[in-house]
Amino acid sequence: MKYVYIHGFNSAYDPASVKVQALRKIGEVEGVTYDTFNAYPRIFEELSEQIPINDVVLVGTSLGGFWAAEMARHLGMPSVIINPAIAPRESLRQYVGEPAVNYVTGEPNTLSMESVNSYERGITRDTFLLPLVLLDMGDEVIDADATRRALEGFPMVCWDGGSHRFEHMDEAIREIEVYVNHCSLMGLTND
Repeated sequence: MKYVYIHGFNSAYDPASVKVQALRKIGEVEGVTYDTFNAYPRIFEELSEQIPINDVVLVGTSLGGFWAAEMARHLGMPSVIINPAIAPRESLRQYVGEPAVNYVTGEPNTLSMESVNSYERGITRDTFLLPLVLLDMGDEVIDADATRRALEGFPMVCWDGGSHRFEHMDEAIREIEVYVNHCSLMGLTND
């Protein structure tokens, strides 16, 4: 199986990241890089150009979790969302106008209210295949309890403690394999 990793806000694809290295234990991994400061339509276009449409499971963290669920909904594929930003229009507001330096590339940028307002909705059940939700309940950036309540009924695994960086990737690999195998048995992947 091929996994496409979608990074979070103010970041870039890092093939040496703990999450990417863990995913490599169960399949091929490629990453996409998109400008998280762009408006929704431009990000959607950037990701659409980079994501292969066959034999893929999308995996995303934080804002990348939103995008993994969103792209999976549009492209009809499985997704795994880790400590996801479930409603970017609300969660990104705190960063508007604040100078930011990309965690991976060191590039400076500033988020505009126009970009934030371009997110018309958050993660919804409006999809044929619900994403697997993985949460560290100790997430200091996104309220994990609120995420758990909002996504109740989704396949979900929660770990006590941890952080927004997600400290349980090694344990999560088994959960991801079970989810992907279930999708395969149901004919929802082309592997």
